[in-house]
Amino acid sequence: MYWLAGRSRRGTPGAVLYVGRATNLRRRLAAYRNLSPENAPPSLARLLSRVVEIRWQVTPDVHAAGLLEAELLQRYRPPGNRLGTHPESRWFAGMWVAADRLTLTRSAEPLATGEWFGPFTRRHAFAALLRCLRRTFHPHPFDWPLGWWAPPGPTRAEFVLPPANPDPVPQAPWQDLLRSFWLGESAALLDRLAEPLKAATNLPHWEVILWQQDLTVLTNFYRYVTTRLGQIRHRFHICAPHISAAQLEQLLALQRTSTEARRRLART
Repeated sequence: MYWLAGRSRRGTPGAVLYVGRATNLRRRLAAYRNLSPENAPPSLARLLSRVVEIRWQVTPDVHAAGLLEAELLQRYRPPGNRLGTHPESRWFAGMWVAADRLTLTRSAEPLATGEWFGPFTRRHAFAALLRCLRRTFHPHPFDWPLGWWAPPGPTRAEFVLPPANPDPVPQAPWQDLLRSFWLGESAALLDRLAEPLKAATNLPHWEVILWQQDLTVLTNFYRYVTTRLGQIRHRFHICAPHISAAQLEQLLALQRTSTEARRRLART
């Protein structure tokens, strides 16, 4: 592990500007020295001119390097790094059911009550979910509460669950659909939320477009956020529905380490 230190944008000396990993530090630093500004990434080119000190720490293996990398990124938030520097930007989804009431909330940290899932990115996906649920449950979906369309949207909502379906093949309860959606196990919730839109024939064109946009946001959220988080939980044998944001950053760093190791083996 190595990190480049120098002057920050405010002129503070000794600030950590970049954190990186290298199996051959001498070769990596030689590459930096011979790197021309026009061929370097813009963020790195701006930093190299401010570097006055290089520090490093030898780790016993690549996994230890990944954990140390995650710790340094969260502690110093170097301007030259993008991934793993702001774990507090992630959020958690909470859910609890009492009688026929379904309550959903978004929070920076899991609370003591209810089921919690995450941590996630893309806060606007939670607002899109609440709007789709309101269209499904509320008899007058156009009577939007204040703040439901202003970013980042509402952080809490309560819905009255409809009575159980008397059909011979009952539909899955909403809480089960939401749980599987947040765990990245099933996209059945998306199909259920799209059913009222398919059945609606007298909606204004603008409302159809907004509804479709919210469904697209949720589809991408499931594909790129909850599914990938579920894969990480499965890979590292995590049974809990939520973990801390700092722990997730460590797991992501370990995953990046394993990916880089496989690429090096493939090249040899």
